[in-house]
Amino acid sequence: MKVDERIICVATLNIDYTAKVSMTSLFFKRLATRHASNSLEVKNSGLELYLGEKVLAYLDTEELRSKWKTLYQSCSWATSCQHPDFVLSWYKLYMQAFLPVAVIARNKDGELIGLLTLALTKDGRRLVGAGEVQAEYQCWLETEHGDRTFMTLAIRMLRAQFPGIDLVLRYLPPDTPVGWFADDPELHWRCVLISHRCPLLKIDVDAAHAQLKKKYVRRNCSLLEKYGKLRFERITDPAEFSNLFNEICNQYDVRQGATYGVTPFFSDPLKKPFHIELHKQGLLHATVLRAGERIAASHCGLISKEHTLHLGIPSHSPFLSSHSPGSLHLMMLQTQMAQEGLKFLDLTPGGNRFKEHLATAHDVVFELRVHDAMRARWSNEALVFGRRFLKNHMEKIGIDPIAARATLRNVAEIRTLGFRGMAERARQAPIFSAGVYRYSEKKTGVKTYPLSISRDSLADLIRFDFYGSAVMRQKFLSTAMDRLERSKHFYTYRENETLLICCWIDEKTAQATCHAARRNSVSSENAIALFDLYVHRSVRKKQLVQSFIGQMLSELKMRPNGDNIYLIAPRSRDLRKIIEECGFGNASAAG
Repeated sequence: MKVDERIICVATLNIDYTAKVSMTSLFFKRLATRHASNSLEVKNSGLELYLGEKVLAYLDTEELRSKWKTLYQSCSWATSCQHPDFVLSWYKLYMQAFLPVAVIARNKDGELIGLLTLALTKDGRRLVGAGEVQAEYQCWLETEHGDRTFMTLAIRMLRAQFPGIDLVLRYLPPDTPVGWFADDPELHWRCVLISHRCPLLKIDVDAAHAQLKKKYVRRNCSLLEKYGKLRFERITDPAEFSNLFNEICNQYDVRQGATYGVTPFFSDPLKKPFHIELHKQGLLHATVLRAGERIAASHCGLISKEHTLHLGIPSHSPFLSSHSPGSLHLMMLQTQMAQEGLKFLDLTPGGNRFKEHLATAHDVVFELRVHDAMRARWSNEALVFGRRFLKNHMEKIGIDPIAARATLRNVAEIRTLGFRGMAERARQAPIFSAGVYRYSEKKTGVKTYPLSISRDSLADLIRFDFYGSAVMRQKFLSTAMDRLERSKHFYTYRENETLLICCWIDEKTAQATCHAARRNSVSSENAIALFDLYVHRSVRKKQLVQSFIGQMLSELKMRPNGDNIYLIAPRSRDLRKIIEECGFGNASAAG
């Protein structure tokens, strides 16, 4: 890359930035002092380094945005994660958790010829690509006519400014140049490339149409149409998308929690407004499949250079899972993509059977790690080798790596609880066998107060607190998903973003449910069975539980079979007293 010798490095740190950060971010104050003393000028490099609010002050101008977009369009390997609207939106929202860092190269005419946008993590241990986990691909932008020295010079500048800190870019998009450090003696041992397979689905509209004509697909469409007319829609209006996105996030979080034990949107309150902003900027491609007024399935993903759609946030309603709305939506999405001229659905890196089943081709992408010390490189390589070795051998002996990771998360939750927490959890665990109780309005002996409860609220399920239960988060959510797929329903009550009470309802197979708990207890098939009553351990007032049960009963009595309600619950003395005051008595005695 040819550079102007008159341009020197500008290493700047805006100290005022740290003053605006929350007091929980005192780390950034220490960071400001440390890096201000370590600032370095690299003459004749043509590079400029900006930190903190200086990044936004310099890049978020009309002139620089225009030059940035020009560089983005000319860079063949760039993805939407390097688009100025993506990067700047992320910087603005996440500045309290990350310190923005940007390395910029300009030619003698002032044109932008190189750009690397990064962020320093709050713990001060790593430099990551702007967007961090929100950016599937992390790389730099560079003109095609350069001599590929931009990254070499940028890394040297970053090492001087951030000694002892590693740089991690995950993942480099396909076709990103990676040979620039091979002949550099200093960088050769510092830079490590870790390869990953990236599955791709090449859009074939004829194949998509053929799939939609298959018998099982037409049958699922007919079943979904019982809930209302099926409509596949591309959502382009920002206001409409904002209204729909809450439900999409809830569907996605419940599925992720049941499968992996994580709830991305609930755990990160900034993730939702960030995606809403991306849609407003035109970077997020959003589609939904409706069954009547319900969102049966949806997908939200980034578009790169108007030819590739990246798999982002696929969701489907767990209440309709038996009709495979997610698969149906994906078939319709391919047809929509063909109409819009999109050629590839990038299924993104990461071992997943679902992705491999869909893939028609594969790319190879890399994770780039630049280590400050040889010891860090050896440690990382050992960790990568160990993970791949374990994954390969687990697959050979029939162990699902995803299930194994979920088990490790459960172990982490146990460690978080500590000895006292585990002892309390053991005390909360049910030790009594289940009994079946029948409701009689004549036996109600307690006054309850109106309570705002919800029916079938996924948002409430996500707010399950494993500290207040005898089960782990993933187990709770995976059990919930299984029940919803079998047409079970539930009532919930929450306060202060915490699920306090939950109870499940079986209206279709109530007789079988009750018989499973206690044989010969239900003589009528026309019944409603309540089961698995969960109460957070922080709830001390029995009147709250009774009011919840009372409110639930007042709604169920209005439904078909509402005169025949049963409750399956452990035969504990405390719980039995609570439910007896609500009107429940021994089912066999009642019969």
